[in-house]
Amino acid sequence: MENGNCLLRLDQMNLPRIIIIIFCCFSISICKAQGSKIDSVLHKLSLAKEDSNKVNLLNNYSKLLWQKSEYDSAMIQASLAIQLSKKLKFNRGVAFGSDNLGTIQWYKGNYPEALKSYFVALQIRETNNDKGGIAVSYGNIANVYLYQGNFPEAVKNYSEAIKTYENLCAQANDNLKVKYNETLASLYNNLGNTLYSQGNVDGALEYFLKALKIREALGNKQDIAGSLSNIGIIYEEQGNYSEAIINYSAAMKIVEEIDDKEAMAGFYINIGTLNIRLKNIIEAESHLKKALLLSFEIKNKEDIKECYQGLTMVDSIRGNYKSALENYKMYILYSDSLVNDENTKLTVETQMNHEFNKKQTADSITNFEHLKQEQLKHDQEIQQQRLYTLGGGIGFAMMLIVAGVSLRAYRNKQKANDIISLQKVLVEEKQKEILDSIHYAKRIQRSLLPTEKYIHKTINRLND
Repeated sequence: MENGNCLLRLDQMNLPRIIIIIFCCFSISICKAQGSKIDSVLHKLSLAKEDSNKVNLLNNYSKLLWQKSEYDSAMIQASLAIQLSKKLKFNRGVAFGSDNLGTIQWYKGNYPEALKSYFVALQIRETNNDKGGIAVSYGNIANVYLYQGNFPEAVKNYSEAIKTYENLCAQANDNLKVKYNETLASLYNNLGNTLYSQGNVDGALEYFLKALKIREALGNKQDIAGSLSNIGIIYEEQGNYSEAIINYSAAMKIVEEIDDKEAMAGFYINIGTLNIRLKNIIEAESHLKKALLLSFEIKNKEDIKECYQGLTMVDSIRGNYKSALENYKMYILYSDSLVNDENTKLTVETQMNHEFNKKQTADSITNFEHLKQEQLKHDQEIQQQRLYTLGGGIGFAMMLIVAGVSLRAYRNKQKANDIISLQKVLVEEKQKEILDSIHYAKRIQRSLLPTEKYIHKTINRLND
């Protein structure tokens, strides 16, 4: 990986694919080493009182450590700086330390934690209306999104950062312009990376050239190397391999002069993968193995992953499929350790939490009295809700009582109906018995009494 905000890319099955390796805006502009050495900082720390000056020394010490890839030690110093800053209520120190933590986590491949730290810094800077710091935070957040392949969020945050820095540059004095231009060049570079990743090669070249122009004027070799690397990638994409090699070689010469191992590993990968395209397999393998050794030395998981991918292609071309399989397994292992579903989930949660906290902070600053009224209203609503709850409980109890009474009445009525039904049955049985008796009597009567015809015959016989 390269410290100069360069782009690092690989080919896969002859189809170019971009892998973005960028150095955070914070680390390029705000945290640029001002000639301080670790021994000097340690000496000053030994004499420092518990004040904001000690916070700045701790943060600078943390920065110097992570620039040497001593991430664990750097994290300890950044945490101490944040702890002391909170005790002193020194918000700038907390933001500075949070940026350090974000950069450390970013290098270690822990993107959700990097975002979380960068969002803390952004929130503090928005509270303090620190325009320059806000722009830096937007750039750092965009870098993480770009690295994850979340291009819309990267473009959104880069655009915010660029707009702010262009305004700051227009109003700044010469000294501030230098600092702002350093960061603006990095933002141009990273926006170019995003456009390239989206397939906009011409747009990417435009921003890479803007970045190179600023960097050449400032004379920063490390940053110039980064721009040369990106321009080389564009030429490689266009099939102009001779120009690509020229730019890569010029960039490599610079980083070797300044002994930048991060950048050297990145350029070894660039040149190695380009030689795969050119079918120079021996050269490709040589550069990729050099890159792998450096990447392990500096503990850069992203570069390790890319080296294994390139070596997989080298072995495949040679027909050494057993070795290709082993290298591919290592590539998958490091890919899974960097990007996974849990990281994506945590990233979204971190962003949502930031937006929520951002709103709370803004409200607390601009609408304090309004919040008091809202709190009073909230308390009243809670009291009213309690009354509603109590009333609801009483109403529910009354409903239960009414339901019980109704149920009892219903049961009594049902019992009465059952008695009436039984009585009705008894009456009907009695009526049936009476009717049967009457019918029986009638039958007897009919059998005992002579018929009218019989009587009439007897009278006529007697008359004769």
